[in-house]
Amino acid sequence: MLGDHWDYEAVKKFILTKEEQEMNETVQLAKMVEKMTTASVITASPETKYIEEKSQITEKDWFAAGDHLYYEKLFKDGKTGNWVDVDITFESFKDPNGNPKEKIQWYNYTIYGFLKDKPWFCYRLNDARLRVDFKDHATGDPVEVRPIIAVVDIDGTQGVGLDNPGNYRVLYGKNISPDEKNPKIYRSNNEEDPKQGIYKEHWVLFTSEPTASFTYTFYHQTTKYADVIQGIGGDAVKYTPPENELQKEKVEITLKNQPIYHKVTYEFVGDSPNSVKAPVDETKYLLNQGLKPLYPESPVKDSRGTWTFKGWFEDKELTKPLFAEKSSEEPANTTRMALFARATNDPAKPGHPVNLDEKIYGSWELSPNRPPAPSIPDTPEVPEDPAPPVEPGQVEETKEEPTKPAEKPKEGKKEVEKKPEKKPLSPNTGDRTDLVVWALILIGTMAGLVYVQVKRRKETR
Repeated sequence: MLGDHWDYEAVKKFILTKEEQEMNETVQLAKMVEKMTTASVITASPETKYIEEKSQITEKDWFAAGDHLYYEKLFKDGKTGNWVDVDITFESFKDPNGNPKEKIQWYNYTIYGFLKDKPWFCYRLNDARLRVDFKDHATGDPVEVRPIIAVVDIDGTQGVGLDNPGNYRVLYGKNISPDEKNPKIYRSNNEEDPKQGIYKEHWVLFTSEPTASFTYTFYHQTTKYADVIQGIGGDAVKYTPPENELQKEKVEITLKNQPIYHKVTYEFVGDSPNSVKAPVDETKYLLNQGLKPLYPESPVKDSRGTWTFKGWFEDKELTKPLFAEKSSEEPANTTRMALFARATNDPAKPGHPVNLDEKIYGSWELSPNRPPAPSIPDTPEVPEDPAPPVEPGQVEETKEEPTKPAEKPKEGKKEVEKKPEKKPLSPNTGDRTDLVVWALILIGTMAGLVYVQVKRRKETR
């Protein structure tokens, strides 16, 4: 179905998720075989029938929003082998100018002519959005399948886009390319498909993980305004998966002869010490082998502070710690890391099982260094106020102070001084004060004698 038009790399990217594409080649091949074996190609089978009793057409010759068509035994589930019915609902319409419409006109041969038992529709020039629900044929209940949705005969600038599920993968033919304005729409390059779906150059295929429904929009031509003929699958879409028992036996032999090894890588999330790199694990893990985690040195000090490793996690958001559950035999103070390391090294306590190539994430916590205390500039010494005089009855505090010149006591605070003893006015004492006193007495005596003599002379005249 695919190999004659697309190469191996293109098919691999179509079948595998981005995570699976990062696995080793052996695992990739095993995953592709598994997915293709269980995939369900959505196309009509020889036993497909349109069931009018389970369908709803509001008005003859018109499709209205909400109308639906029921087809039983459209395909077999690739995983279970059970028949699957589909219920196709017209959700909405738009005219060539992009205006919403409540209904569109269709041709009789859509469900009454040669397309009666096939999910193909012919209607006037409009865009149409359709939802396809998978039903278990035996019970009528919703059922999940791994779909391969083939939309063929896309020509004359027609286009198709898968609206749901969102995590789909796409493969398209050489005459198809993403729309320049909306890359989620895959348009024809305006060439016609003369064989009505035979040429894979005009195909677009979608796939996803198991789902119970999908929604797609088919876009009308933008250059040649012609009626629309579109549908799911077709006579050229044929895929016969290997028998389940044969495939199961083949896979078992492959696993025994070629063990599948897985690789575990480590990554730090957020800020971390520059001197510590994420560990490199060279271990080749067998399927479901317990992980033996590698731990970096912790704590680590650098110029910014002290770093402490917080542990490993399964997710990049660091919400799922990677450790084993604590047993009743472990001490109450056993750390998570010690528990995990012990569990992974003890066969009786398997730790985190490795069943694919995976990456685990670690984080660090930083305790910043304390900033140095700010330096205080030297301040000039301010002389202390002189201590007040000691009042009578007070005990003077002893302080060592620099020697100061004696100060005159304030008025009212004079101490009573003892008067010096009176000394005889003798010139022999050697006291200068006494000498001055004696000199004054002597001068005064002599002046008195002169005065008396002058007075006597006046009186004798």
